[in-house]
Amino acid sequence: MTRQWPPCRHRSRSLETADDKASTTFVKADRLHDLDTIAERLGVASKTLRRMIARGELGYYQVGRLKRISESQYLEYLSRVKRSPLPK
Repeated sequence: MTRQWPPCRHRSRSLETADDKASTTFVKADRLHDLDTIAERLGVASKTLRRMIARGELGYYQVGRLKRISESQYLEYLSRVKRSPLPK
């Protein structure tokens, strides 16, 4: 079965055929978080987080006027700043 063009305006209808759905590999979407959420998770003030972004320490997405940080950017930052424990 071929796909129809132009696509249907109804969101509930899918343009995929049964064969397309069987061969599709699903990838978990990278969730976007607001700055307050990430600041809380890092244990810093939101102003500190904004300074970190300004220095280029942490990547972000600009969505309109809002800045958002993806889960992968947050985890990448944590892996970069992770310190190994001091030897005893």
